[in-house]
Amino acid sequence: MSLSYGSYQFEREDEDRLHALDFYPQTSEQLAYPTPCSSLREGGNVLLQGCPCRINKLSYTTSHRSAVQIVGTNLLTGEMRQDIFPVHESVFVPRVHQEKYIFNSCDRSGRMNLYNDQHGRREDIRVPRGEIGARIRQANEEGRSLMLEITEFCGEAAATRVLGSVNGRAKPVPRLPY
Repeated sequence: MSLSYGSYQFEREDEDRLHALDFYPQTSEQLAYPTPCSSLREGGNVLLQGCPCRINKLSYTTSHRSAVQIVGTNLLTGEMRQDIFPVHESVFVPRVHQEKYIFNSCDRSGRMNLYNDQHGRREDIRVPRGEIGARIRQANEEGRSLMLEITEFCGEAAATRVLGSVNGRAKPVPRLPY
């Protein structure tokens, strides 16, 4: 990890890819903040290989507990990621924000038409893959509106949970396995 004046820069070369992210501590809405590895807990969030992930497992890799292996699930795609860090190194923890939106419809490109009383209309989020995406597509075909939980992190947003139907016909879906 390297630090520069005025911003935190996170650079790791892994599997022939360079993950570089800039975080500016001067702003009130940081995308992520640095935290020592020793303070991470299972169930928390962390950036693994440049992606925001929910921590599934923390394990120390050596007998002297000098390194920690972090296994997590990508918050956007649900795929597993892992990385190893020295215990004394700082890692970045993404800021996660959740809000409820009403899903009205989606267009052919897969972008959802969402509405929230506080923020108005939103059309920049795609229908996710998996069970949640299937429920949203089915509601779109039937002309139903759904209440969705939208999670925002690291400048990206995704529908992470179906909370129910606005018309009262849909059943809640459990959270993604992260």
